Amino acid sequence: MADKKRKAPAYQEYASDILANRTYRLMTLQEKGLFDLLRRECWVNASVPSDPPKLARYLGLPADEVDGALSQSVLSFFEINDGELRSPDLDQYRQILNERNKKQSDGGSNGGKITQLKRKGSLEANLQATPKASLKLLSRDEMSRDEMSKDELVLKEVNSLSNNSLDTELQEWLDDYEQSPLCQLN
Repeated sequence: MADKKRKAPAYQEYASDILANRTYRLMTLQEKGLFDLLRRECWVNASVPSDPPKLARYLGLPADEVDGALSQSVLSFFEINDGELRSPDLDQYRQILNERNKKQSDGGSNGGKITQLKRKGSLEANLQATPKASLKLLSRDEMSRDEMSKDELVLKEVNSLSNNSLDTELQEWLDDYEQSPLCQLN
């Protein structure tokens, strides 16, 4: 995948915003067509030449048609910087998209780092094992040795814990019994 992200392929525009604009409504059909073409070019290439003959060559249109349609009404939607026409509306929209994209990218990156830290932490926790049995080498004559499985070791440990508590309770009862007056008579 390429390192550089592809530019946004389109811009959002509400027809009602353009159609409600008085300057746009008063344009001729040729002016509206040139306006639309210039905005599309500015979206893709950021700017177009402001000099009418160069602009006509750039657009591949007859110079007299471009010169006739490039009125103050059309130019009012653009700024001229360093001999180039730019659309401030589209530049602002492009900036908003770039900022949103950066925030999403940063959020994804931060989320990925957190996920990796969680995975690393759980992996390290899983790697810290406490052995329940020791390794016993086979003697020369032995082919195998019966050893307890992990489940059997756990069961044995549980039983020994419960037996110890039972042994303690039993021993206390016996001690009490032996100390009782009935037992002292014998």
